Amino acid sequence: GKEFHGTGDVFASLFISRMLKNNDVMESTLYAMQTVAAMIKRNMGNNDLFDGLNLGICLDLLN
Repeated sequence: GKEFHGTGDVFASLFISRMLKNNDVMESTLYAMQTVAAMIKRNMGNNDLFDGLNLGICLDLLN
């Protein structure tokens, strides 16, 4: 399968952003998991795997 570099960094950033908005650990984890999964799906057609996730095509997933 494909590997996407940087997904752990993105997960951590999303998780911390939710924790700083006073969400609990479960809500923050769920948000980070769902968002990273959606980003991976969106990047499945990306053939340049050395660059990791193309976040530019995923900005609309962030809220």
